[in-house]
Amino acid sequence: MEREYEKRLENNEEKFAKQIVDFERICRKKDEEIEGLHNQLERFEGIQIALEQSEKNQLIDQEHRERLEIEVKMLYKKMDELGEEKTQYCAKLKNERDSLEQSVTHLKKQLETTPDSLAEVTKLRKTLKDMERKSAKEKEKYQRALSEMKTALTIIEKQQRSTQNKIRENFGNVTF
Repeated sequence: MEREYEKRLENNEEKFAKQIVDFERICRKKDEEIEGLHNQLERFEGIQIALEQSEKNQLIDQEHRERLEIEVKMLYKKMDELGEEKTQYCAKLKNERDSLEQSVTHLKKQLETTPDSLAEVTKLRKTLKDMERKSAKEKEKYQRALSEMKTALTIIEKQQRSTQNKIRENFGNVTF
C-alpha cells in the first residue's frame, strides 16, 4: 500500500510537473501575445497622434489658404479700382489738356488782335505745364501702387504654393 501510495504520488508529481510546464508554456505564450498587443497599441497611438497633428495642420493650412485667397481677391479688387480710377483720371486730364489747348489756340488768335492777351497766354501755358506735371506725378503714383500690388500678389502666391507643398509633405509622412 505504501508502494502504491508512493507510485501514485510519483504519478501525481509527474502530472503536476507536466501541468506546471504546460502552464508556464501557456503563460509565456500569453505574455508574448500581451507584448504584441502592447506594441500594436503603441503603434496605433503613434498613428492617432500623427493623424491628429495632420488634421490640426490641415485646419491651420486651410485657414491660412482661405485668408490668402481673401487677400488675393481684395488685391485684385483694389487693382481693378485703381485701374478704373487711373483711367478716369487720365481721361479727365486729357479733357482738361484738350480744353486748355483749345483755350491757347483761341487766345493765340486773340493775341494777334489784342496785345492784352499775351499775359493770359503766358498764364495758360504755365497752367498747362503745371497740369501736365501733375498728370505725370499721378501716373507715377498709380504705376507704383500697381507695382506694389503685383509684388504683394506674387508674394502671396508663393506663400500659397509653400503652404500647399507643406500639406503634401505632411500627408506623405503619415503611414498606416
